[in-house]
Amino acid sequence: MCGGVLTGLSGVISSPGYPEEYSNTADCTWSIQVSNSSRVTLVFLDFQLENNEGCNFDFVALFDGPTVSHRHLGRFCGADRPPNTVTTSNQLLVVFKSDFNIGGRGFKAYYYSGKHRYMIK
Repeated sequence: MCGGVLTGLSGVISSPGYPEEYSNTADCTWSIQVSNSSRVTLVFLDFQLENNEGCNFDFVALFDGPTVSHRHLGRFCGADRPPNTVTTSNQLLVVFKSDFNIGGRGFKAYYYSGKHRYMIK
């Protein structure tokens, strides 16, 4: 399963097959929606994607709202964990795409709303 709509106070997302190498030509979108008065915090626990300048081949992109037309919060690839991200609204869009070759272990991240923070190993 890859992508979907998440409405819980907290949860976990990961690349397909994590921690095994993710599949080629993956195209996953997670729409995270929390209560209206809250913001979404996303924390990456593990991150390893194909590395390339500009992150054009395999990447995770974050948007501050429910669609890709909302403010772009970052595009990430390689082995450096992205910084913790906090939205300005109650919605976050996470997009993961991979091309036709060269992969990696992928990623695992958790999100939480407001004070509903917990740690996942």
